[in-house]
Amino acid sequence: MCGITKQGRRELRTMLVEMAWAAVRTHEYWAQQFPSLSQRIGKAKAFVALARKLLVVIWHVLSKQEVDRHAIEAARHGSFIRWGAY
Repeated sequence: MCGITKQGRRELRTMLVEMAWAAVRTHEYWAQQFPSLSQRIGKAKAFVALARKLLVVIWHVLSKQEVDRHAIEAARHGSFIRWGAY
């Protein structure tokens, strides 16, 4: 299995890690994921792992127009309405 590398755009990696910090502070699902990850692999690597998970969620939302199952309920309804308008 390949670990997370430093290939790719530095700015995107930085932004994703910042998003992971914000998600842990503000969203219940991501806040629950963080403690178990940080105990196993350390805080810094846990944020990078969450950043990768967020990127996977973003990819599914944008490429397949699937709504994030952990999203806030009100945001889900707005997504369905916007997608239906196309």
